[in-house]
Amino acid sequence: MEFIPVLSKDAEQIQALSRLAVRIVRDYFTPIIGETQNEYMIEKFQSPSSISRQIEEGANYYFVRKDNRNIGFLAFYPRDGRMYLSKFYLDKAERGKGHASGMMDFLVDETLKCGYSSILLNVNRNNPAIAAYEHMGFRKAGEEKTHIGRGFIMDDYVMQFDLNQERPGRPDSGRKTGLRCEPIAAEHLGGLTALWTDEALIRYTNIKAPCSPKEGEQRLAVFLDNQKDLTCPTIFTLFYADEICGMAGCPLIRKNEFGFFYQINRCFWNKGIGGKSAGWMIAYMRANYPGSTIYGDVVTENTASVKILEKLGFKSSAVRENGFERGGKTWDVEDFYLKI
Repeated sequence: MEFIPVLSKDAEQIQALSRLAVRIVRDYFTPIIGETQNEYMIEKFQSPSSISRQIEEGANYYFVRKDNRNIGFLAFYPRDGRMYLSKFYLDKAERGKGHASGMMDFLVDETLKCGYSSILLNVNRNNPAIAAYEHMGFRKAGEEKTHIGRGFIMDDYVMQFDLNQERPGRPDSGRKTGLRCEPIAAEHLGGLTALWTDEALIRYTNIKAPCSPKEGEQRLAVFLDNQKDLTCPTIFTLFYADEICGMAGCPLIRKNEFGFFYQINRCFWNKGIGGKSAGWMIAYMRANYPGSTIYGDVVTENTASVKILEKLGFKSSAVRENGFERGGKTWDVEDFYLKI
């Protein structure tokens, strides 16, 4: 099963998605809400112009594709510190075949990448799919009535899915992706020192010079000391296929305030590990330290990290000209913050 992103400017994709949506929604929802309201909602939410507008406003639409056929689609977007699941549909002939489980796995992975630890959805009170959502782990979190025009009302349950965040990532992430997190520990010194002694790698960090083995021990001791009074650890060693590939963390600054960083060994670059581990870390902090503020800074030439922070919702607060110096050269540094 593949998940193909739908682009707002791709008219052919948009038309195909609209046709698929109309067919599925018309067949499924007419018996639940009646033909008149359903046709109104199809025009309001599933027309090509509506889908295009939703994507331009931040919704992520994906075709669900199997054997080169579009068998369904889903849509989701960030809302109020959580991921909101707007569409989760399969063709009638494809239901009951386990595809929904694969769709949910994809949604959870994308939610974690974006730094969120819970998913919300609205479902009509009379929709038989409520049982399926509960089977996937959603629970009823409230009720909501929404006026949508022409006298029609959406009478829904609000359902929520909370990701288990005893540590960053999915509980089964090591098995599924090869990437996993472990709280930083003394026995990780060898693999972490390799990060801190790589001159090319530290170019993108606030480490001014490669560490000696002794300095590596001291650096690790500082991290471990930072963690000793926390109820949940906030600094983690990253493993890929059981090899240390980097680290990510939010060291404590003071009560309810944390820093943010991630470092990936060069031999693991271009695998998406940086973005994924950064998202995992923010999702973990949302679940375990809600109400906190997280601060980060980036050398402005490190555009990849700037994009990752912006995707996670960090806001720029200042640019410090010549804010970092190494070997007689200076760089501008951009400061960011995120309230979770």
